[in-house]
Amino acid sequence: MNMKKMEKEVKKNSLMLDKEMDSFIKSAESKYVVYNKGKSYIADTLKNGVELGIKNFGEDTGFAVKKITKSMPILSSLVKI
Repeated sequence: MNMKKMEKEVKKNSLMLDKEMDSFIKSAESKYVVYNKGKSYIADTLKNGVELGIKNFGEDTGFAVKKITKSMPILSSLVKI
């Protein structure tokens, strides 16, 4: 997948995840949510979240990984492993 297409996927998944973030705060605050096209997984660390995303969605997929917190920091990264 080319970088422009992956960036668009990450942005789209990130915006979709923002709408659902409140549902994760009660059960998994301070963990990480991995999200792609409506499917999500919870991870203990950012590294585990990226690994979980690659395992479940593939390394050429623009999945989003965000920390679950009441105040959301804005972080963005495209990782090539």
